[in-house]
Amino acid sequence: MHAIELAQELLDEKEFMLSQFLEELLKDPKYKFRYFLIEDILPVYHEKTGDIDRTLCPDPIYRPLYYIHSYSFMNEFELFSRGFVAMTGAHIEGCLLWLTKDPPQFRAPTKPFGGLVKILLQAEILPEKLAVDLFNFNEFANIPAKHFGVSNTFGSPIHERTFSIFEAALDFVMMRNLSIKLFDLLQLRGVVLPHGWKDFDDNWLSEKWRHPVSEY
Repeated sequence: MHAIELAQELLDEKEFMLSQFLEELLKDPKYKFRYFLIEDILPVYHEKTGDIDRTLCPDPIYRPLYYIHSYSFMNEFELFSRGFVAMTGAHIEGCLLWLTKDPPQFRAPTKPFGGLVKILLQAEILPEKLAVDLFNFNEFANIPAKHFGVSNTFGSPIHERTFSIFEAALDFVMMRNLSIKLFDLLQLRGVVLPHGWKDFDDNWLSEKWRHPVSEY
């Protein structure tokens, strides 16, 4: 399923507008306030103890959010769109892993996203509609992000990216949409999540984020 088709399945009008706005901000390095916009959209994923800043537990859920936030600051974001998308998949996988009987304390090198969805669907932990949406997300974003060769053949031009900036922006908002549903399931199953997603804030579409900044 293509990005637009999946977005039409998952996102409402405001979420789609947010994707378009993020694309604009990520395209141009002068819009450095995008870093703070991404931070405002994401759940709080870290806390400071003394002089050390640590990501929160469960690590497989919160650690990828740190990388997503970090990638959003890159001046030439198009060079990092694949890594950005890979981390959205890692976050969703972390949520799926913590819906299983024996969730890992830390992220594993590889995570069978599709297999996890099947297991959780068969166990009636995931509702069918959410499972279908996750399968489609896996096909669009997670598989190409993990396996670069899926979208590029040997000898292809290096300027061709696995994901366009718009696809990466759509992917981020779709990740939020799916993660909110998974957070609800996790909490119903007794998983303690120190911070969750905020409700959609119209302020995320404010012109203030478009203000160009040369330095902090």
